[in-house]
Amino acid sequence: MGYQRLILHYGYDPEDFLGVLSQGAVKRCWFELDRLGGCGAGQLMLNEGFLNRDAIEPGHWIAFEYSTGERWYLGRVEDVESESPAGLRIRLEGPAIQLNEVFPGAFTAKSEGVKPHRYGRTDRFGQDPDYDQESQDYVVNSAELIRKLIEQYVVGKTNIIYDPDLVETGPLANDVTTMKFRGEESVRSVIKDLALRARNATWGVDAERRFFFRQRREDVLAEYREHRDLTKLQASRSRELLFNRVMLTGDYVYDFRDYSSQIARRSYRWRGNYRQPTSIDQHGERRIRIWVPWIRTAEDSRSFVSEFFRIYSQPVTRFSLQTKPQSVLPLPWEGCVKLKDRTLSDLEECPAEKIRVLFDHAPQFQIALGPGDPRELWPEPPHDERWELPENGSGYGDTDLTNSEPPLTSVSEGGGESSSDGMSSAGESSSLGFSETSADSMTSLGSSDESYVSEVSSDSSLSVSSSSSSSSTTASSSGIGETSSEGGSSGSGSSSVGGTEESSIDIISSGNTSGGATDSGGGESSLWDSSGDWNSSGLISEVSGDDSEFSYGSGY
Repeated sequence: MGYQRLILHYGYDPEDFLGVLSQGAVKRCWFELDRLGGCGAGQLMLNEGFLNRDAIEPGHWIAFEYSTGERWYLGRVEDVESESPAGLRIRLEGPAIQLNEVFPGAFTAKSEGVKPHRYGRTDRFGQDPDYDQESQDYVVNSAELIRKLIEQYVVGKTNIIYDPDLVETGPLANDVTTMKFRGEESVRSVIKDLALRARNATWGVDAERRFFFRQRREDVLAEYREHRDLTKLQASRSRELLFNRVMLTGDYVYDFRDYSSQIARRSYRWRGNYRQPTSIDQHGERRIRIWVPWIRTAEDSRSFVSEFFRIYSQPVTRFSLQTKPQSVLPLPWEGCVKLKDRTLSDLEECPAEKIRVLFDHAPQFQIALGPGDPRELWPEPPHDERWELPENGSGYGDTDLTNSEPPLTSVSEGGGESSSDGMSSAGESSSLGFSETSADSMTSLGSSDESYVSEVSSDSSLSVSSSSSSSSTTASSSGIGETSSEGGSSGSGSSSVGGTEESSIDIISSGNTSGGATDSGGGESSLWDSSGDWNSSGLISEVSGDDSEFSYGSGY
């Protein structure tokens, strides 16, 4: 069926149909589809009289359909602006905006049964002040945790539909160690972290309100050729999104009550300082500060930063293009877009990070290919900050991550967990309940004879196999001022974790630089301005001083 440009109006329930708005719609209507988020922002312009300004209310739902039954977009009305004598501008956000309004866990135990909620496969933090109040669910990877979050907190509280078949386990079976939520962070903020760990998985809510969390699809959904299919084409390759040092700040770790020698301090923030030495040698040091407030173990921080470096430790190429009128919509979460130049040479083949559909007399697509800006996904604070250090500096140090496979367990064919030489208990040597190694120096927080999971003495080791060379970092027990050196590993590429006095560990990440991570929430900068016009003012980098803060333009 041909293009009909149907715009449908629903009430507060997206199944409560109220009418068709197509006849009153004017130009400059658009909506966005995001690889990370699904249906995103949108705009509807109506030639409606000022007296009818209350016909559409915030909280109503608007659907865009190419033809009857072929829905391309669903969005919730966020803002309605009216002008006299006529004119109505409606700002929309996709169904995933509801994930911003759901907060797992509770700050304290509630009478309705909601408690601080811990997910994970270990129980290391028995000294948390609210430990005796928390509820717990056993999970080992991102997909299991997301299923629990959606089932326990999203379904029934939102209009989002949960289909278990649309939530997929990634290539790693144990990319989650432990997380606790106290009603402070939204489900959306948690999912965007887990998606990065799961090999930059795609996630969101589609036009049918179905939640999805899926691995990258290699199917080519559309092919666009320069000049034949495109009216605009831009390419950019720069250092703007290159980051090879991550200062990661996580959750609080609470000291054992009679362990700390400083009575006034019973807790500290988990912190890690990670470097990608190959990238630093090639491009100099490019630092970013990231806050992930539920991370407080070495395994969780490594799985996060390894994937971050896989995407951002080398210069990335980004393409921006606008098509001629199209009839087939390539959903960013369903597959890839292939881009060719006028000589038929391949320019790029990857999932679209964002597609803006200009939904006027004939649909046109504005497409962004390449990773988004991590500073929008994890904004830095406007000022420098410092945090307390743990006992003997054991929660702070320096770690180099090299270009190899992540030191985590892969998923077996049966969907179970195939262990890689005891990685789940790497470096633990304390009976304090919160036993954990530093994300950097790998020095144990405790010093007692018993371990919560397994005993590790000063001359014992845990082996983690890999397929290529890695770097070795040696840290003193103080964890402060330690030195690191990059060296080749043995033929097996294994790494060892020592005990509390001195330890050496090879931490490795994938060398694939494809993919990206963005957040489709409000306030995101874009290739296009609010009117749908092309915006090419972005991709500007200013660097000053040795430890630089970066400013960037308003482009995507």
